Amino acid sequence: QTETMLLSPGVDLNRLPSFRNHEHTASVSLFKQAAECCGLSHVFLNPGTTEMWLVAALDVMAAETQADAKTFPPMHSTLCLQENVCTGAADGYFRMARRPAGTVL
Repeated sequence: QTETMLLSPGVDLNRLPSFRNHEHTASVSLFKQAAECCGLSHVFLNPGTTEMWLVAALDVMAAETQADAKTFPPMHSTLCLQENVCTGAADGYFRMARRPAGTVL
């Protein structure tokens, strides 16, 4: 498992119709609130077709972190190939770091 940033270099999210007002999307707000209240900084992913909005929200978080690292906490995402690996990785992260980890399944 390697840490991956899902945002492609050079992508301007403001040019994408669905992200023109990305600061108001529920998915981005969800991750921001989880980062602020719970200290969530790592998310392990095994997304299906219905979770793509959450994956896109992580792209937005990565772009905002690159733009202003002081305001937005870093959100690290790791793509896992199977759901059990995802939950096991999140559990292992918590046991080692004593910090919560998120899963997108």
